[in-house]
Amino acid sequence: SPPAPASPILTPTCLWLFPPLSFLVVAIHPRHLGPVLSLSAALLHLSSRYDLSRLRAGVGTKVASERRRVRRSVRHCLHGVLFVSLGFHHLRWIASESFQLIVWLLFVVWNCDTGALIAGRVGRSIFGRDVMEALCPKGALDLVKSVSPSKSVMGLAGGVALGTYTAVIWPEVMLWVAKMCGKVQLDNLPDLVWGFLPIQMAASDLSKPSVLDFPSKGYINILPFTNTKRITFCRGIVGFVLSIAAVAGDLVESSVKRDAGKKDSGKLLPGHGGILDRFDSAFLAAGICWVLCSVADVGEDG
Repeated sequence: SPPAPASPILTPTCLWLFPPLSFLVVAIHPRHLGPVLSLSAALLHLSSRYDLSRLRAGVGTKVASERRRVRRSVRHCLHGVLFVSLGFHHLRWIASESFQLIVWLLFVVWNCDTGALIAGRVGRSIFGRDVMEALCPKGALDLVKSVSPSKSVMGLAGGVALGTYTAVIWPEVMLWVAKMCGKVQLDNLPDLVWGFLPIQMAASDLSKPSVLDFPSKGYINILPFTNTKRITFCRGIVGFVLSIAAVAGDLVESSVKRDAGKKDSGKLLPGHGGILDRFDSAFLAAGICWVLCSVADVGEDG
């Protein structure tokens, strides 16, 4: 006889609760985020008690399996709210406050993914193994391998390196593009191409500092540097921290997919693994970027 179809991961109660809670977390103003997260956790916990109460009358292996399913369903929903929905919340509010900062952030985390892929493959093709494994603490290495055996320490290091380099150089590249447009008498092209993205964002244009110059606000401005050295160093420090967060976010999503027995998070983007596989690296990085740069204050400077 054919095998019985697998039970869905989420219970009907969680399927009914998660969409409105997720939308609320993404759309709510940051000052109201705390109460909404508390409400979400409380409702999901109560939903598990409701589902479990309906199983108490039965006994046996099937009931025990359903209880595990209820608990796993709540765990997945909590992950969705606290990791995915909260990540999109930060991305949304960063974009609303500073367009240039959200583009910079996405370039950093996506190039971190690219650097990890290239470094991992090149390292294996040249050396035949991961030569940097010896430099990684055993506990951290075991964690990474348990989540995704295909990941390498060299790949993670390459991702952090390219992400940090992107954080430093990307504003300068945009300024160079603007200058080239001016030289070939296409001064209006930048406005047509990236619209609301100001080009006054490089260290060489201190007369009009922008959010990527970290002008006067945000926690990162405690660094004792001034002028161009300070701007470059701030970008490098923030880029390094965001790259570490991008690696961690990718590992978190890989762990969830492994727990669910799935290789990809969806089929909407063939070859990319789904929407979440494109944004998983940005979820943790967006929250850290929001805190480090104090976007709610500095956004108006950009």
